[in-house]
Amino acid sequence: MLTLKGQLINTFKQPKGVNKEGNEYGGQDKVQIMGKVELPDGDSRMDMFTLTAHNIEHFKAFIGKQISIDVGVLASRNNVIFFIPKQAKPQALAS
Repeated sequence: MLTLKGQLINTFKQPKGVNKEGNEYGGQDKVQIMGKVELPDGDSRMDMFTLTAHNIEHFKAFIGKQISIDVGVLASRNNVIFFIPKQAKPQALAS
């Protein structure tokens, strides 16, 4: 488990849709966190992480604030995928 730290920028519900086979998709709660990513040369850049949240109500009070949240990580081909475990809740960081 890793800890993601950054500013909670937004919360939203992903729009629902129907694919060609008639299966419904979407409708998940999402959070967007802006965090600093350290680069190999010692520099850094800001990245936006959009993650699925199991209970968006845990996040709404923290919009615009610095938070930390436990995240899991999966590797898929050449991509790294971050996810919020069900039991994880955001915590405010001191400004």
